Amino acid sequence: MVPSSITSNLAGLRRRERLLSLTWGVACWLTIVIGVLFVCCFIDWLVDRNQDTPFSVRFALFLFHASCSLAAAAWFIVLPQMRRMSDDALALMVEDKMRKLDHRLISAVQLNKPDAKLGGMSRELVGVVTREAETQASRMSFASIADHDRLKRSAFVLGPVLFVALIPTLLWPSLIFTLLARQALVPIDVPHSVTLENQSKSHWALGDDVEIRFLVNGNFTDDMIGTLTIGVHRYELRHVENFQEGAIFSAKISAGDINADTIQFSARLRDGRTKQPSTMTLIARPSLAPGHPKAWLIYPEYCTPPNQSRFEKQQSRGDVVGILGSSVRVEAMAIRSVKSAWIELLGPDQIDLKRVDTEVQFTEVVKAKRPMTVKSAEDGSHLSETFELMEGLSGYRLILEDQHGFTNNPAPRRSLRVVSEEPPQVNLLRVTFGSGADFDVEGLPVVIGGRIRIPYSATASYGLGSAEILYRVLPKHDSEKEPVAEEPWIVLKMTNYPGDENDDFFDPKTGVFQNTKFDQQIGFHAVPQQSLGDLGRTMGGGRFFLETKGLLDRKTGQALKLKSGDQIEYCVKAYAMPRKGVVPFGLSETRVSTMMDANEFLAWIQLVGREDERVRQLEFDQRRVFERKQ
Repeated sequence: MVPSSITSNLAGLRRRERLLSLTWGVACWLTIVIGVLFVCCFIDWLVDRNQDTPFSVRFALFLFHASCSLAAAAWFIVLPQMRRMSDDALALMVEDKMRKLDHRLISAVQLNKPDAKLGGMSRELVGVVTREAETQASRMSFASIADHDRLKRSAFVLGPVLFVALIPTLLWPSLIFTLLARQALVPIDVPHSVTLENQSKSHWALGDDVEIRFLVNGNFTDDMIGTLTIGVHRYELRHVENFQEGAIFSAKISAGDINADTIQFSARLRDGRTKQPSTMTLIARPSLAPGHPKAWLIYPEYCTPPNQSRFEKQQSRGDVVGILGSSVRVEAMAIRSVKSAWIELLGPDQIDLKRVDTEVQFTEVVKAKRPMTVKSAEDGSHLSETFELMEGLSGYRLILEDQHGFTNNPAPRRSLRVVSEEPPQVNLLRVTFGSGADFDVEGLPVVIGGRIRIPYSATASYGLGSAEILYRVLPKHDSEKEPVAEEPWIVLKMTNYPGDENDDFFDPKTGVFQNTKFDQQIGFHAVPQQSLGDLGRTMGGGRFFLETKGLLDRKTGQALKLKSGDQIEYCVKAYAMPRKGVVPFGLSETRVSTMMDANEFLAWIQLVGREDERVRQLEFDQRRVFERKQ
């Protein structure tokens, strides 16, 4: 059996070797762990310079680092510690270092094993060798022969790595500890001296120059210039304004540089950058369908017959012209759905004295806003609103707003114009006298006691109300005396004739219906509404017979006694539709009829007949002359 002094000395060497092996293994393991950790942190930092490192990348780095650490620990620490050096190997190691033992130690170890094969050797000789080896071993420390150079090699391998790792740790402790924590998958951000946060709108109007804004905090100055990246394009990011929360840096991109519906962008200022690329969607501004807006002028209530809705008339291109008391109904169709819409009523703010092309130049401002009713539909949004037409307005425009707050640009403008109501236009008409004779009755004499035939027509843009006959006897004037004052008019109100089912088409050239008899009187008739697009009562007329027998003297109130040569002047007065206040009216031209007795009237007719025959003969002779020349 191997003496205990030898085995304990060999055990000390075994422990020393195991400790030195562990030291070397740990040094190699730390070198690999720190080196791989440095590479992983550097990759994380490098990726983070442009964007947040994706978690998948961080997790892959974590797995890589963990795998390398476990593999290095198994190779350099676990496996060497699991290998146990035998007494024979240790004895040979001692024999190699201590030559004076002269193989006694290995012989004592091998020959004293229970299963040793002595091969004919005497036990006395084995005992002598063992005692000599024991004696020499008692004076030696086998642990001292272990390879202590591995401590130096461990320091040489691990020292530079620790030194290299210590420098960035001292210079940027916050960054290093953050990167180490991130390597452990702790959800924290890499610190930067400058932070950028996107403050841009998520949607922008297509066709407009785009402004991209960032809120900047940290160690920056106003004169710094950053970089905005959109695809392969770069733009300068400059300081705009300061806030209590930080500063705004922005970049403007021309609409011509954008050829997509969405843009992705990121930004950098100094070592700061946006965490993730941001997206901006470009959408078209709301707009009206072609041919819109459409406008209708709603006539005043007094223009509409009783029990009927107020008449509306569509205006050309949406430009409105009407009188006071009218209203305006505007309808429009937006191409796509809108959130809200309103009408801005415009008017002059300041009139300049300078005139250009005879038009007054003025500055137009918003006088009022009227919200429109919005109804969504598959093809867009239907818009409508009604407002009163007032003085001081020059136009209106429609403003559309979508769910992103974008409005139509430019907003379509249409004109508003208030005009004065024109008085009715009244005309005295020509009359057919006798059979086949058609001539102007101006100056036609009237038999005393007969009646004066007065056909007339009238028109009014906003409807006819009534009509009157005005007449007076002209005073005789003696040239040697002072002029005689004109007599006032005597008024005869004409009866309104509504018409019946037997009446034919109303002829404005005669002032009566086509089937009206020659001697039938129609006092006043206003043509009613013929269709939905017609106001009605805008055209009318009549044929009145003024009885000369029974004409009143305005002064005495008695019947006038007319005699041959007296002249009666008359005209027609037509009123617009009745309303509160002054009702517009129009007067026809005046005509004069001369009174004659029966004999004088017959002589006048014969004279006119002869004149008419001479005119016809002259025309016949002229035609014959031209026929001979041909």
